[in-house]
Amino acid sequence: RARGRQLTTLALLDEAAAQAQRGEMATVLVLGATGATGSRVVAQLLERGERVRAVVRSKASVPEPVRANERFEAVEASVLDIPASDLAKHLDGVDRIVSCLGHNPTAKGIFGKPYYLCTEAIELVHKAILSTPADRKYKVVLMNTIGTPHPDGSDKTSAMQRAALKLLACCVPPVRDNNSALMYMHKQIGTKDPRIEWAVVRPDGLLEGDEVTEY
Repeated sequence: RARGRQLTTLALLDEAAAQAQRGEMATVLVLGATGATGSRVVAQLLERGERVRAVVRSKASVPEPVRANERFEAVEASVLDIPASDLAKHLDGVDRIVSCLGHNPTAKGIFGKPYYLCTEAIELVHKAILSTPADRKYKVVLMNTIGTPHPDGSDKTSAMQRAALKLLACCVPPVRDNNSALMYMHKQIGTKDPRIEWAVVRPDGLLEGDEVTEY
C-alpha cells in the first residue's frame, strides 16, 4: 500500500462510526461505482450508514436497492467529461473520495481509449479539490493493483519480476495507466497539501463472493 499522510483504507471506511458519534454525516464520492469492486464499496458504505454520491454513466446501471436508498445519490455523467469546476460542485458536503475506476477486461477495454482513465480521473479529482474552499479537507483512496511497483522501491521482488512488470507496462495500456496514477498521487499530491490525505490500495487478489474477509 502506498500511502500519503498515514491514511489507511480501513480508517476511511471506519470514519462513518466516528461521525455518527459526533452527530455528523458527510458524503463519500465514489468513482467507478458500478464496477465489480466499486459496487461492493458502495454497498459496504451504505451498510455502515454513510451517505454516498456516485458518478455513473447511467442510473439504470445501479442496482435498484441501492438507487432506492435515501442515502444514495447518483450523478449521471462520464467522469472524464466533467469539467473540474463542475466536479468541484459535486464535492459539496463530501470529505472522502474513492476511485474504483478500471479498464474493462476486453480487447477494447485493454487496448482502446481512454488509455489513461485512472490517471486522468485522479488528476481531475485533484484539480476539483484545489478549486474548493481552502478550509475543506479530503481523504482520497485510489484502487490500484499489486502489479504496480511501490514508488519508494520497497517491494521485495526479484530482478526477473521487475523486468516482467516493466515489460507489461510497455505493452499493456492499463498497467501503464495504473503506474501513472500511483505516481501522480505520490509526486503531484504527495504531502504538499495538508488538506489531502490519500492511500493507494494495491490488492493482490480479488475474489467474488458475499463474505467480507479481514483487511
